[in-house]
Amino acid sequence: MRVSRGTALAGIASSFALPLLPARSWAAGPVPLRLAAAGDDDITPILYGQHAGIFKKAGLDVSLTSLSSGSATAAAVVGGSIEIGKSSLIGLCAAHARGVPFQIIAPASIYTEANPIAGFVVAKDANVGNVRELNGKTVSASSLKDLMAVATQAWIDANGGDSKSVKFIEVPSSAVTAALEQGRIAGATLVTPALAEALGSGKAKLMGRSFSAIAKRFMVAGWFVTKDWLAKNTDAAKRFDDAFLQAAQYTDTHHAETVELLASYSKLKPETIKGMVRATVGKAVDPKDVEPVIAAGVKYGVIEKPFPAAEIIAPIAPH
Repeated sequence: MRVSRGTALAGIASSFALPLLPARSWAAGPVPLRLAAAGDDDITPILYGQHAGIFKKAGLDVSLTSLSSGSATAAAVVGGSIEIGKSSLIGLCAAHARGVPFQIIAPASIYTEANPIAGFVVAKDANVGNVRELNGKTVSASSLKDLMAVATQAWIDANGGDSKSVKFIEVPSSAVTAALEQGRIAGATLVTPALAEALGSGKAKLMGRSFSAIAKRFMVAGWFVTKDWLAKNTDAAKRFDDAFLQAAQYTDTHHAETVELLASYSKLKPETIKGMVRATVGKAVDPKDVEPVIAAGVKYGVIEKPFPAAEIIAPIAPH
């Protein structure tokens, strides 16, 4: 079933807080691809691909715009002001369940217990011995229906607590440390670099690996397009995939060499980047990495209904 642009926008309208980027005509020569994403560690392959000329060699003119959230990026993709965006997988799955025609063409970041990029933090001096002691307390997430909120709920329930008794409030990740210090929240799940910054401040401590309650391995975020764009630009999408994975093969194994590159774009301090667990991109879009997110999202009311993970994965995505 073909979904109109207006219907798609309505399907995720509640998440669209920012205006769309201005449209731009394509010119002759290398295929221009406009990308947008929040300035997290998992954009490093894009930065390196630009820096090393990998996209240029693939006949692509890749530009990257920083947007503050996955929902803003989704709005720009649906509106056609960018071609390829990066967003949290749970947001993409929720949009898909509402009929928004997104397709994941490449992995952005993978969570594994061996490379734990997220965790639940509490105040440094907090007297919280176990998860059950969070019952009746207030915790935060950057959005009440984001991956951090779902992971926190799953982690509390998996460790003897009752997430239904816990009050969730929205606090930006950058403000969590202050909220902990002021006693406004008992804890929060954070993802690097916010996790590294909170722990590095000396005002927070790690209580547990909350993402592991979703699965020992799952996709955190992905690069996505609309079905309509993909149908008209299959060759460009394939070339993007090949170039992106070539860049990711380098960045996944050369973290020290990419510190300055990420710092110059994201404005993170090099010391923060050096001290944090770096994102791992992965080599494929595996339905098995998507399924745990769908299941957790449905369980905690973020995703309206379950669906086969393969539905949201583009046929050209690396398998």
